[in-house]
Amino acid sequence: MRFSDFIEYLVWSLYVRERQEAPSGAEFLDLSKSVVVLDDPVPQQWVWDASSVLETRGLIRAIHAMGGFSAAALTGQGRLYVEAELTKPTGVIGTRFAPDRELVARLEAIHEGGPPTREEQTAPIRELVGQLARAVDQMALPELEKADLLADVRTIEIQLAKAIPNIDVIGALLESLARFTELSAIASQITQLLYPGP
Repeated sequence: MRFSDFIEYLVWSLYVRERQEAPSGAEFLDLSKSVVVLDDPVPQQWVWDASSVLETRGLIRAIHAMGGFSAAALTGQGRLYVEAELTKPTGVIGTRFAPDRELVARLEAIHEGGPPTREEQTAPIRELVGQLARAVDQMALPELEKADLLADVRTIEIQLAKAIPNIDVIGALLESLARFTELSAIASQITQLLYPGP
């Protein structure tokens, strides 16, 4: 799936889910639940980026939280946009997503069980920290230096498990780990999730 198609999918999925989960239209829906029903997985960063694009266009109101959690609610403009796209003979929403009855059924079956758990909110960042640990383990370093880096990764994991993680400690550890070329990209992704931008 192209990113542009994913943007269309995300706004349409909110339209479908809103009827089941938020008939008043005032509730924010966890965007990761729209993603898990897709047959083709997309990168976690796409959820964040797509919701930012849709919010800039005025089609949704989005919430981004530490750990990569994103939720959104359609605006009136967003509903009008989806309804217009459903009638276009060449639009992705009307020709690809809406006719997919199985996908519609999976979306309609999602029911929010209250606010997301801390586990759900931090899942994207914990996945990246796991990637960081695996990358350190594969580095060709002296064992003592590798053990120190793995201890830093473990400290990040411990901080994330706390009720109120110390973001400054995590940030300092990530900055230190990012000195290594093999770790800089993952450390940068984690930093972006820790310090959500507008």
